[in-house]
Amino acid sequence: MARRRRFNIEEYSALKTAYGKPYGRKDLIISLLKPFLFISTYTYLLYYYWWLSIIYGLLAAYYQFRRINKLNFAREFAESAFNERNKFINNLTQILTNENTTTLDGLIDVKDRTSGEFRQNLTVLLTRLRNASPSRVHDAIESFKSNYETDIIFMQYMDQIESAILDGRTNIEVLKDIRSFHNSVKEKRDYFIRRKAKRGSEFFKIVLMLLGSVLTITFSLGFKKYVNGFAHTPIGWVSLTLYLLCIFLVFRSHLKKQEDDEVMEIDM
Repeated sequence: MARRRRFNIEEYSALKTAYGKPYGRKDLIISLLKPFLFISTYTYLLYYYWWLSIIYGLLAAYYQFRRINKLNFAREFAESAFNERNKFINNLTQILTNENTTTLDGLIDVKDRTSGEFRQNLTVLLTRLRNASPSRVHDAIESFKSNYETDIIFMQYMDQIESAILDGRTNIEVLKDIRSFHNSVKEKRDYFIRRKAKRGSEFFKIVLMLLGSVLTITFSLGFKKYVNGFAHTPIGWVSLTLYLLCIFLVFRSHLKKQEDDEVMEIDM
């Protein structure tokens, strides 16, 4: 069995820095403190054991670090990268509507409107394209495309850019069609992300409602009766542990569905 990779703060920061701000230790502490406090409080209101609530809180912080942080940063990176490619397609197509602008000049102009990792890759591409032979132009474009293999529409767009460089003329109507297609995918992708965010908030509300039900039962029975007759008994320990386990399994399933925001991609 392959050993699961461990991510440190430097790797988290690299994901954040690619299209955002660096991720420091203060950010890490805040991201871990939130689940620790929430889960500690939540479990204390179920078990009324402070030491047990701290254990649950530490487990939640550990899971946040090992699983959720990595997922959130990877999703932020993917979303920023996709938006950067979409902006590139729209800006470059607009620039190339000017018949006096060559494709290479258009690429040079649009570079100043890009940012993050995409700007770095585009800078490398422009360097390789300078005074390049047709075969080297093809190699440079293919190398650039290899960074975005899941975005097949973007790859098609870059194929058209390659043809425009080699042929010396731009088929602007084809570029506009691809631009419209990419914009359509972006709209669907944004809607997909909003739906998943809404489901996340709904899941959180359900968890709080379940806790509210437990608290209602607690106060209807009486605090001492709930604690001594249920929470601090073997039946209570088993019941509450199973309850939390069910919530965790549902949450893990929900989290797995959050991993991929792509509405159209291929695996290479």
